[in-house]
Amino acid sequence: MNIAGLMKPKYMNSASELVFIYNKAEKEILFHSLPLDSFFGSVNMQTEPFFANSFEDDLSKEWQRCLQLNENETHNFSRTAISADNNPVEFNFHVVGINLHSPAHKKLLLFIIRRALLLKTSQDYGKDYAEFIDLAAHDLDAPLRKISLLTERLAHKSKSGHIPDIEDYIGRIQANITDMRQLVDSLTTLARINSALHEKDLCDPGDIVGEISNRWEERLRSKKLKLSVSPLPRLYGNCGQLKQLFGNLLDNSIKFCKETGGSIWVNSSVLTQEERQLLNHKMEYGKITVADDGIGFRDEYANKIFEPFVRLNARSRYPGSGMGLAICKKIVENNNGIIYAKGEEYKGSNFTIILPQSLD
Repeated sequence: MNIAGLMKPKYMNSASELVFIYNKAEKEILFHSLPLDSFFGSVNMQTEPFFANSFEDDLSKEWQRCLQLNENETHNFSRTAISADNNPVEFNFHVVGINLHSPAHKKLLLFIIRRALLLKTSQDYGKDYAEFIDLAAHDLDAPLRKISLLTERLAHKSKSGHIPDIEDYIGRIQANITDMRQLVDSLTTLARINSALHEKDLCDPGDIVGEISNRWEERLRSKKLKLSVSPLPRLYGNCGQLKQLFGNLLDNSIKFCKETGGSIWVNSSVLTQEERQLLNHKMEYGKITVADDGIGFRDEYANKIFEPFVRLNARSRYPGSGMGLAICKKIVENNNGIIYAKGEEYKGSNFTIILPQSLD
């Protein structure tokens, strides 16, 4: 899985390093500290990009210059690539010519390549906020237009002195007001999470999920859902925000369950090598997955569902503001972690969160 494309530069705040030795005579790699495909895969580069002759002219020139290095000569350069999520990833190259004075190992190149996701500029954030405001205005405009139309019709009918379907009009107006209030509440929540400073502490996700399941016991029963929770690692973060995080994820699983019921699982597991490479190596992390066997989604939407106001299903059948998962993402960002999703249509969804277990 390519999880790098799901992460924003703002909370990566980390880098990974690849070291490899290239034998110029034999045109082969003698040693590499990390798998090249995973190191470069997050930006859709080929497994051995320097030998593919598929770069633009200036990068090909850099490679040719490296091939000309003699013993103890060095060459440094940098390149920026774009990840699958359109985020800039910087590669810094330090190349040294070495010679082991062995017939089989002459004219070697030592590559030390450091990779890091770049912080967004204020211009980038300005563009993001402009797009966000446009989406918010669009979603708020729909119920406003409906309320305006309904009240206009109601005013027109009132001139006759008799409105037989007044209760229907009032109900529809109230429903649109409820939609607007839900949107405003979600926007307020997102703004509060984004801007406020919160104290962090060790939090127990097991207690949090237990509290949520007790509160929603009747809701789970009415939906014919079974919630299974395995022992979970403690996480370091803002406990209030983590309650909202798990609440939103469980609410998502309940909302999109099948009519016949089903199951929700909250489990912990060990981080993969790819996940560890993309995190701060000096910290310990806990990994928790919230999975279900509900209606799921097509895996191609795994990134998109974390965007504000995104709905993959009709609002009439699955009401909501379309902000729940966007809020989850913002909470995870604020607590220096990763969140990503996998889905299969009609077979369920799987949300993975990785958060620190100690002070950053």
